[in-house]
Amino acid sequence: MPPLPHLFSLKEWLTVPEAAKYLTLVFQAETSEADVLRLALDSHLTLSVQFLNHATAKLTPPPMSPEQIFASVAALKAGIRKGPRTPDKYDRLITLLESELFDLPMLGGEESDVEDEYQRLTGGPMVARFVEGTFVDRLDGTRFTLQDALETVEGPHSELLETNWLFIPAARLPEDSVLVVRRAALEDFVSRQKAETKKPLGTKERENLLRSSPLSAPCPISTLRIPANLLSSSRLSWCGRDSTLRNGRSRST
Repeated sequence: MPPLPHLFSLKEWLTVPEAAKYLTLVFQAETSEADVLRLALDSHLTLSVQFLNHATAKLTPPPMSPEQIFASVAALKAGIRKGPRTPDKYDRLITLLESELFDLPMLGGEESDVEDEYQRLTGGPMVARFVEGTFVDRLDGTRFTLQDALETVEGPHSELLETNWLFIPAARLPEDSVLVVRRAALEDFVSRQKAETKKPLGTKERENLLRSSPLSAPCPISTLRIPANLLSSSRLSWCGRDSTLRNGRSRST
């Protein structure tokens, strides 16, 4: 592998074009921006995002357990009505600063954004959006749901603008956000690919490889030029098969 430019080792993250150049140098094979996005969409590489002008979000509640789902459904069937829910930490608005990178879990609008960009680069169709939010993760695993503010309401109810319910889950990443790749994520991807190429073939993989090899195809005996002194009982190997020749005829073992 040729030496990588020194600047790569100084950067904590790379833009998508820079990541494509990095992978081209490492694997000695042309890698495009679309290739980088496809690797992320197929869960081989983690993409991140930088919010140039910060972003507004809320903590994402953990998924409900089967027991909680059962209890909730049972309460609905029984007609049990709960009172007003007490605001908790999942209701508070949080500002995600531009100084921090956030990973894309590819669960909602963030996946659609990446797919849209991939289709744009490859000349494909736009993606239909059916999402319930756009999500980003901190390195420690904390997940956030990005929020969009509703239009300003003027008039007697303008004081309601200060309440959290005026923010709704965003359908996409902010327009001023930038897709990037952490250098650590790139190095992890490269290490996994190199380890995969060194992995020995299993029995089934070897058999499939031998089956698909042209050497495994049978050759007509008439196409072989065999010296007369070998036409007596002798052991020969041709076309990937081991056979015994007797009086010019073949018999597979």
